Amino acid sequence: MKSIITKDLKTCAVCGTTQGVEVHHCIHGTSGRKLATQYHLVIGLCSECHRGTYGVHGNKEDITHLDLALKQKAQKAFEKKFNHERWMELFMKDYLAVGVLDFEEVKNKVLLMRCGHEISQ
Repeated sequence: MKSIITKDLKTCAVCGTTQGVEVHHCIHGTSGRKLATQYHLVIGLCSECHRGTYGVHGNKEDITHLDLALKQKAQKAFEKKFNHERWMELFMKDYLAVGVLDFEEVKNKVLLMRCGHEISQ
């Protein structure tokens, strides 16, 4: 599988581990997952960052906004390769319109909540 977001699908994009890394489709849902695969909108996440309590599919009430930050990364990468009009035609939602999150800040919040300290890469 390829990604237009990262060159390294074998390293977790959040914590940096290479252990237990899974492919995360940044846009999910039935049709979103298919489009994410087709347009290579995937990244690597370890099982904890993927499905754990503070992971992207973990606690939906989580204050970290990891899911939105990853959707925004996907949208930016797609629009760099194609354009905004094509994004809207396919995905019909502008994740950047709500205000762009700083992925590094979101990542650090996840790591602080999970470990009690930041993990440098």
